[in-house]
Amino acid sequence: MDQSDERLINQLKDDLRKQGYATAFDAEKDAGSQTDAAPAADDESGELDFMKAVNAFRAAKRCGDPSKVAAAERALQDFVRNEMRANEGCES
Repeated sequence: MDQSDERLINQLKDDLRKQGYATAFDAEKDAGSQTDAAPAADDESGELDFMKAVNAFRAAKRCGDPSKVAAAERALQDFVRNEMRANEGCES
């Protein structure tokens, strides 16, 4: 990879972040310190939070630390359970 490729990658990452999208690079950086960040204003359905949980789980698996994998897995499961509960009783 040369400098022009690296510039393009950084530009793409910046553009995605400005649009409110999480990237795999963000998840790797945040894998060790999961926080309850507020969702982006235009993310009413929680898709960004779901992807953050998935990416944190993937990063923990790559890391190989069993306690981090277990914690990330529980966080992902809790997120999905809460989403499913939130939709109970909705009329179609």
